[in-house]
Amino acid sequence: MTPESEITSGDWPAFIACVGNAYQPSQQFCVVVEMQILVRIHNSIPEAVQLLFALHYVLDLCYQRHKQHDLYFYEFIQKVLFELECKKVSPRITTFLNGIKRLM
Repeated sequence: MTPESEITSGDWPAFIACVGNAYQPSQQFCVVVEMQILVRIHNSIPEAVQLLFALHYVLDLCYQRHKQHDLYFYEFIQKVLFELECKKVSPRITTFLNGIKRLM
């Protein structure tokens, strides 16, 4: 399998690409789904994360299960930040939130 066929295989998760160089902060964030840039956002990583999450619902995308921490990322956004289906939170997210409360 060539690198090109790996990239277009459709197994890539939706993600946020930061566009810039090593010497300056990122000036642009791109929300990428199936290797296509759907949205370009200037200077706002929170807006890019919000759009990435919203696209999972709008396009009926599945949360990728490449690594367990990927699922925790989406669970945190969904249940804590957006308060969707927040009655059941995994023990790891609960521990994380309790740690934050102790710091405050």
